[in-house]
Amino acid sequence: MIISVHLFRWDLTPYPREYICGEFDFGIDEVNRELTSEFTLTEDIKIEKGDWLRAKYIPSGKYAYFGIVDSQDNKTIRCRGLMGLGDSYFPTYRTSGNSFESHAKSIITNYLLNDRTKNLNGTLSIDVESDTAHSYQAIELNSRRINSYLINGFRKYNVKWYVKAISGGRIQTGIKRIEKSIQIMDNSSEFSDWDYWVKKPGVGNENALLIVDKATNSMDHPIILATYYLENDNNVTNNPNSNKIIRPTVNTVYIYDQDLEDKPTYLEVANSELKGNAYSHEINCKVMFQAKNIDVEEIETGLLANVRIKNTIYQSVLTAWRVNSTENKMQLTFGNIRSRLSEYFDE
Repeated sequence: MIISVHLFRWDLTPYPREYICGEFDFGIDEVNRELTSEFTLTEDIKIEKGDWLRAKYIPSGKYAYFGIVDSQDNKTIRCRGLMGLGDSYFPTYRTSGNSFESHAKSIITNYLLNDRTKNLNGTLSIDVESDTAHSYQAIELNSRRINSYLINGFRKYNVKWYVKAISGGRIQTGIKRIEKSIQIMDNSSEFSDWDYWVKKPGVGNENALLIVDKATNSMDHPIILATYYLENDNNVTNNPNSNKIIRPTVNTVYIYDQDLEDKPTYLEVANSELKGNAYSHEINCKVMFQAKNIDVEEIETGLLANVRIKNTIYQSVLTAWRVNSTENKMQLTFGNIRSRLSEYFDE
């Protein structure tokens, strides 16, 4: 398997020609901002950190990968995806609205595109392609990395920032919620190398929320304003009898200040505190590029999935994929948890 590699300088001036690459290890992981990809060319090309790399499948010509050059070691180029642009911190405070996509665009525009020292103004454009209601209920003014905040949006709302094309002298990107779904089973000959790990509700992935009045002055008799539960399809409910709740539940607590002028609704708090925890598992498998039931070159992160393993169905989301030149398969990773990452969200 080989791919073609196109290199661009920071201002999108293209390098003289495309290069053929037969040794590579690349992919996208929406919940790991540190992920790198490697491409080893057949010749030593002098490039700079911050240049752009685009890879295409051969012979289809479809986009395989787009990233920012992070380092070079002789003929090997290491890149990061769009998340590599978002290492900077920005101030965060509670917010809610009808479009996380527009909210994310505003953050990227204000702290990346409009900052002349980032060298992105005039190089990158953003299209908002869907609208998803959102709520971020931080208790106080704080700071967070841009890429961590976007990861939070992906985990909760399945909204991602992605590259569409290079056209008109710009990198055209989009922010959208993924609605497409797939079904795969472990008894299909097109899938192999299954490995899965499920984290039951616990610390960091609680599935029950107690909204407690700030005026509470008793541990034994707190003023509980509302109780919400997370269902296994990533929706929240205040019905304790729902058969979609994983039992036994594990509680988290939100202290609610009723004196705030712009206080959130209880449902907004529940969505902010619980959503994303439903996909607290990691399911890995590989799919052949010659698969007939799925176009592997069209696979993208954010795909909703019903994954059947040993007669158990897991409702999940594709959070990562990876391609290595040593085999003609793509590795797929479903779920928001990484069993080998102790912390991937909070700093």
